[in-house]
Amino acid sequence: MKPAPPMFPSPTHGLPLPVQFLARARLFMKFSIGGVAYDNGEMNWPKYALLLQAIELALKAYCLQDGRPAPGGLHNHDLKGWYDFACVCGLPSKPEVAGCLDILAPVHLDSSARYPKDRPIYELAHIADETAQAIVDAVSPFIRTR
Repeated sequence: MKPAPPMFPSPTHGLPLPVQFLARARLFMKFSIGGVAYDNGEMNWPKYALLLQAIELALKAYCLQDGRPAPGGLHNHDLKGWYDFACVCGLPSKPEVAGCLDILAPVHLDSSARYPKDRPIYELAHIADETAQAIVDAVSPFIRTR
């Protein structure tokens, strides 16, 4: 099979990378909306994987917009590390967001939302939705198209 271009071109193609990252974060959030918190007694892991990835992309959009290189040793999926770096870059720190990331970050860092792990998992039902929305709302005014 030969690869074919997408049916519709991306409206963000060619825009600065921070804009593309934020647009993708919003898309991930959009497809998590309406997803139930639990399915047959199991956490709805695909929903939480999307929300955690949305948080990562929004934080990276902010950091890329600032133009500083990421500190050495910062893991690609370290939500707490990216949040701390975004705050160093000027994002106003919110203790409630930082506290939520203390719970969410380990789940994203070790891919628990995608692969079962033999460790305690905490309730994510409201914390993931609210934290993703708070971070996207916080970084959005700073992301420029030029």
